[in-house]
Amino acid sequence: MSKKDQVNVAIVGAGFIAETRARSYAAVIGHGVRVVAVVSRSGDHAVSYARAHGVPDVYDDYSEILD
Repeated sequence: MSKKDQVNVAIVGAGFIAETRARSYAAVIGHGVRVVAVVSRSGDHAVSYARAHGVPDVYDDYSEILD
C-alpha cells in the first residue's frame, strides 16, 4: 500500500459510538486507515479509548487536533 493510500483519522468523542467507528475504520478496504488521535471532554474516556485501540495521541480540546 502506498503512502497516498493511507488515511489518518482523529475520532471526536470516546463513548459508545467511538467503538463502532473503530470497527468501521478497521474494515475499510483499499486504504490504510489509522486512528492517530482521539479527543474527548472527558480525559479519562479518551485515555481509556486510546489504550484499548492503540491510538497514540489524546486531546481534551478538538481544536488541538485540527492543528
